[in-house]
Amino acid sequence: MSAYSFRFLPVSAVLVMAPLLACDRSADAPVAKDSVPPTTATPSSATPENSAATTDAPAPSSPSPEKSADPPEKTAAPPEKKRTLDDVLVELSAKWAKIESLSAEVHMMAQDKNEKQNLQYGGYGDYACIKKDGRLIVRRDIVNTIVPNPGETTKERKSTILVDGEVTYMWGEEGGKKFAQKMDTDKNEIVRVGGRALFDQLQSLHELELRPNLVLGGRAVYIIAGIPRQGRGRNAFSFDCELGVMTQMRMENESGLSARTVTFSKFKINPEFDESHFEFRPPDGVEVFDMTRKSRSE
Repeated sequence: MSAYSFRFLPVSAVLVMAPLLACDRSADAPVAKDSVPPTTATPSSATPENSAATTDAPAPSSPSPEKSADPPEKTAAPPEKKRTLDDVLVELSAKWAKIESLSAEVHMMAQDKNEKQNLQYGGYGDYACIKKDGRLIVRRDIVNTIVPNPGETTKERKSTILVDGEVTYMWGEEGGKKFAQKMDTDKNEIVRVGGRALFDQLQSLHELELRPNLVLGGRAVYIIAGIPRQGRGRNAFSFDCELGVMTQMRMENESGLSARTVTFSKFKINPEFDESHFEFRPPDGVEVFDMTRKSRSE
């Protein structure tokens, strides 16, 4: 598979991560937000008005000094417990559990730069998933472009990627030629956008750390940074506080010259799909190139 097919690359293969959206300094860049998400009320720690007021000569209807209001340290609301990473993962997993199907738009940007090349990649398309028979089936319809070194022709690749349990199917067209492949699903490839299984995968690949909340596109998000357990680097993943789904993942190598950002937007929760939308349908007349372990062992 060519380098610019833009399957969601294995996170373990990426070396270093800059802070989320560090490359975005536009007017729409995230704004730091220290408060908890809008869906969570923040208890007030201020002293209630007149809660500790006393007088030398209380009116007859006033309580005696012995029965005066409690001091502020007893009447003030207790401070909210600081959220931990586990708290956030439990919250997001519970919200994902209510989702049976999902669709979104996806946009991808990447750059691979070294002494020999300076390649820029782009991609856009649709993401869809559905829970069926205890499995999550994911489909991505993507148009990828690669802007190669100066003087070379920009290339385009259209592909559909269907992840059905242990098997991944890919079919589409590149350079006027149609193709179809069947392969084992890469255990390091991030195809989910939510749920306990996703967080178990991220934790198996990273040392995770909860960062301060941000606001992206007017919506509060949790930011989870991760240092790969193998190799050096840092990645980051943002999750919508209300929906419980991933809105962006960003990866950057140690030098900062190679970076990849995948952004999800315009979510539709529990849309209805025709069952055929999640079926493998290779182009007519195209032989499927079987790369699965089963095929190789025969």
